[in-house]
Amino acid sequence: MFRKKKKEESNLVSEAVHNDLIIHNMPSPTRFGGPAAADSFSTSFQSSSSTQKIEPKNFQIAGLTIMASGLVFIGLIFYFGYQYMIKPMVSPVVSVTNVSPNNQEKTDLVESEIIEDDSVSPASTTDLTVNPVTEVESIISEPETTITTVDETPAVIITPAPDSDGDGLSDPEEAVFGTNPLLSDTDDDGYTDEIEISGEYNPLGEGRLIGAFEQYKNTVFGYEVSYPTGWPKQILGESSAVILSAPDDSLIQIVAQENINRLSIMSWYTENFPNAEVSYDMIKSGNAWEGIMGTDGLNFYLTDEAHGRILIVSYISSNNQKSYPFIWDRIIESLLLR
Repeated sequence: MFRKKKKEESNLVSEAVHNDLIIHNMPSPTRFGGPAAADSFSTSFQSSSSTQKIEPKNFQIAGLTIMASGLVFIGLIFYFGYQYMIKPMVSPVVSVTNVSPNNQEKTDLVESEIIEDDSVSPASTTDLTVNPVTEVESIISEPETTITTVDETPAVIITPAPDSDGDGLSDPEEAVFGTNPLLSDTDDDGYTDEIEISGEYNPLGEGRLIGAFEQYKNTVFGYEVSYPTGWPKQILGESSAVILSAPDDSLIQIVAQENINRLSIMSWYTENFPNAEVSYDMIKSGNAWEGIMGTDGLNFYLTDEAHGRILIVSYISSNNQKSYPFIWDRIIESLLLR
């Protein structure tokens, strides 16, 4: 009996020890379950959620920023695509045509005036305004109808025509008067052909020079001028201009206009051509007028004694030669202003 009781006590101790081991080895309810564990997990999650929460406004700002960046990027793509791909493909090709010096006068005329019809009214195409910067020479594109003013300085150098016998008349002028270009004194009377014609004597024989020149009278501007008989004459701009045609198609033109400020020829010339070098010894006097030769030797400017009119006498060469220098001087000297 005593053994049985002792054995029972021993069994109770073993069971107590076993139970104690089980209790001490079980996980804490605060880690895997139970109210305490649930409360701790909930509190931890809420704390973590509160620290990582993103406000709705921040989402809107971020979205707008991304959209704006995308639009800027697309715009840059279109810009560079147009500049370096599309624009070079549609750019116009400019063709440049070289113009030779001999065609420069014609090119300048075409740029300044376009004539749609071959039949043009002379009055509507006459330009009588003097360029205040450069001296004036008239260029005739269609001798029958049109005159235009351009710079005094010619596009090419004008050379004198040959004078084979050295008598003062060029070979083309000898043909006009019927004298021999190889003989300085055609009629062998001791006077050169040029001296006899200047004194209005016949270079082909005895007597006075008759019928070599005819007279033109301009009633609008009140002047008279002599020119070789038979040279075609054209009146333009209601008698404000007259054009004389030489045998080689060169032209001698006289343009008249009002001297608005009543200036002397020197004052008028220096006012209109301030860059020209002039002096009073260059002034030439004639029949009731005073005048001055332009620097190119192809334009002569004169005014009457009352300073009411300005006349511009221009030599326009057709072949880069001044073929009629004696006749040119003779026309100027014969001018008479009333």
